[in-house]
Amino acid sequence: MSLFSQDGNNLSSGKEIITCAATEFNNRPGYAYSVEACLNEDNLEKCCTAFEAFRKLGFPSDPGPFKRLGSFAVISQIWSPFEFTPTHKSAACDQLHLVWGPRLTVWALPFLSRAIEINGDGPCIEEFSLPTPHFQVEFITYLRNIAYGNTFGQASNELLLERSTATGLLIEACAYSGGNQCVSKQKLQERASGCLEDIQKDPLLFDDLKFNDPEFWQLAMGMGIED
Repeated sequence: MSLFSQDGNNLSSGKEIITCAATEFNNRPGYAYSVEACLNEDNLEKCCTAFEAFRKLGFPSDPGPFKRLGSFAVISQIWSPFEFTPTHKSAACDQLHLVWGPRLTVWALPFLSRAIEINGDGPCIEEFSLPTPHFQVEFITYLRNIAYGNTFGQASNELLLERSTATGLLIEACAYSGGNQCVSKQKLQERASGCLEDIQKDPLLFDDLKFNDPEFWQLAMGMGIED
């Protein structure tokens, strides 16, 4: 199980993704705001280690793209894979990481989403974006609150996993909204057939799916998800 890669090259893939995101940031908003970002390799390794620790807490051995994106969003507030440097005195700030860390996380999500394949069939999201300007502000504030809370003491792995799972659901909802070049809902669900097959085998989860509308499962079967 790895955060950045499904082929075992987790750390090298993470370096490539974060470096690419930082370079693009520096060429565009970073230049405008006189802030430069670069890879923090030590923290990147800590992000990978924290994600791998989730398995001991019952996380899937091969989590889907949204769980990976949610985990990255949360874990990177604790160990930011980015290092920030002001390039002009106007950008100097005692809390540069707290200001820019959550923003760079949101900036990096499209780079990571394009790198995550689902069932070896290409990325599920070609161009990820948050659905509205208001949502972006609130989402960044949410991440900043996680980062700020960490200044009072590091959260437990259990709490990080809980937040990562919840954040993954937020990101999944964003992917289904307008503006994202996501594969169709039907295609995405078809690619998630393995997950749904596991749900069918678990009485608790299966009833979670159909308790309020038995047609949910019939609809899934009609789309070929049972194949």
